[in-house]
Amino acid sequence: MNEIYKKNLEILKTKYPHIYERIINEKESKIDVTVDESKDGNKYMIINSQNKKMYINSRYKPLDEARKWSGSIAIKEKSKIVLIGFGLGYRIKELISRLTSKSFLIVLEPSLKVFTEAIKNIDCSDIFLNNRLLLLVNEDIENIRETMARYINSYNLNNISTIIMPNYLNIFNQTIDGYIDLIKNKLTDERLNQNTILKQGLMWYTNFMNNIPFICGSVNLKSFIGKFKGKPAVIISAGPSLSKNVHLLKKIEDKAVIICVGTALKALLKKNIKPDIVVAMDAKHHNYNHFRNIQYDDIPLLYSPKVFSAILKKHKGDKIVFNDYEAYGGKTINSFYEEIEVLYSGGSVAHNALGFAQKIGADPIIFIGQDLAYEDNRTHAEGTVYENEKIDEENVVEIEGIYGRKVNTKIEWRQFLIWIENSIRKDKEDVDRIYIDATEGGAKIQGTEIMTFEEAISKYCIENIEVRKKFEEIITEGRNSIELNEVIKDLRAIRFELDEIRALCIKMFGIYDKIRDLYIVDQVGNEYEINKLWRRINNLEKEIKNKKQGLLTIEPIAMPYINLMDNECDDGIDKTIRQIENSKKLYYYIKESAEYIYYLVENFLEEYQEKEIKKLVFSVNIH
Repeated sequence: MNEIYKKNLEILKTKYPHIYERIINEKESKIDVTVDESKDGNKYMIINSQNKKMYINSRYKPLDEARKWSGSIAIKEKSKIVLIGFGLGYRIKELISRLTSKSFLIVLEPSLKVFTEAIKNIDCSDIFLNNRLLLLVNEDIENIRETMARYINSYNLNNISTIIMPNYLNIFNQTIDGYIDLIKNKLTDERLNQNTILKQGLMWYTNFMNNIPFICGSVNLKSFIGKFKGKPAVIISAGPSLSKNVHLLKKIEDKAVIICVGTALKALLKKNIKPDIVVAMDAKHHNYNHFRNIQYDDIPLLYSPKVFSAILKKHKGDKIVFNDYEAYGGKTINSFYEEIEVLYSGGSVAHNALGFAQKIGADPIIFIGQDLAYEDNRTHAEGTVYENEKIDEENVVEIEGIYGRKVNTKIEWRQFLIWIENSIRKDKEDVDRIYIDATEGGAKIQGTEIMTFEEAISKYCIENIEVRKKFEEIITEGRNSIELNEVIKDLRAIRFELDEIRALCIKMFGIYDKIRDLYIVDQVGNEYEINKLWRRINNLEKEIKNKKQGLLTIEPIAMPYINLMDNECDDGIDKTIRQIENSKKLYYYIKESAEYIYYLVENFLEEYQEKEIKKLVFSVNIH
């Protein structure tokens, strides 16, 4: 073992032990890799693929080539670069030298053999030890998926770039196609999420504030954890195939936990079928249409705190609240909100229904109406609000159906499908649980067994498990004891801080304008006065940062805009002027967010105070 190889292995053993173990235990590889000396005394790599010699780098001047290649890649301040291919490491070394303190590099090397040959010949210690780099070698696709989930989010989409090492696509085309599809799907998913956040953030917060009294009086989802372990659950979604088997639900009352998404509720009630629980999470006004003109107070409602407020006002029955991972507004009253059990979602209420089934310990979990695709030019089942909805032809994509043929869907539903498949896969890593797709149509859901609903009922829904009696017991024991008065105290303190943040931002705008004017007139002559004003800015910034609860409150609304702003750059503007304008824009978003939430809190407190006065007057009149 040569010294270079030995040194590389020692560092790998500490920094990337799983890669080290693979190298030590590597078996014979079919891939033919050669490393030779280049004309300038460095190294170059050849991979023999399909009887062709593929040169990974220059045979003459590989370092010069690496510098030129690296220089052609644009790196922003917060760039996240996904590089497919390790090669001999020359290009990676050059990229590392250009990374900023806030940028990051993820290297995906599909071949353990290629990587091993590289570290036998090149000292890669500087690569392995760099904290702005993550190395993945011959990783399982699911591990790569999880890595992408950690590093790609809706706030950094404009900073993500994917680069493929020269000739790698010719050699590892199938593997790399899988990487690219995975990254594309993740980016699509996060773009949808980003658009949702930008368009609906204020709506979410408004609903949350209106829903606080209901949250305080609801049962915490935590009360239901594990209460139906090993018992079947059926998740009812509103896909067009629901019409085929919805009538069979009458046969399984009290023999399975029947979980209905809000979109499908009317279709069930028209068939005189009462689910055990209905799930609602959409913040938009149109979500109310699924609950309008129906009576369902005898069905418990599982809801997100950001759900459209009128739904909670209309429903007079038992309510179960879950902590929405987006936490819009949750941090406003986090003294108790953080205790509420979390349900994650990829944008569909069916995801929350699935999460509920998993939380209660259900097994098996059976899907019906979960088409995630069009059928006979229909988008939804008969009896739902959307039964006559038209297909958007410009948003149609093909996916694999359960019967082996291609089916049409829309981009959002494909992302919903991917989310469900990932949820099932992750769950199966921890729990030996059965998932059954009894939809009898639509998309193929990886990780599920396919059978008819009749078959699933005959096999799994045969024992009376007293679902409704159990629900009543859990709800009676688990009623939330949160005092609304305690929340009111929190909100009053937050209102005060929000008002101060707004006032401080306005002060800063005037100072920024003075700095800009002095700078434009005479930067050198006004240096003393400019520095004095910058010190005032710094002091105001410290004051704002001290308003920790207020900043925590506005974060969900302000941060999406602030992160988008960070990506804007115009090299044609003087750097100092650009800094001033960007800083003003930053505090503009903070001020606007503080003002918006201030008035929400103010209106809530005024309404609460008015109700308390009426109660007091009523009490006095009685006595």
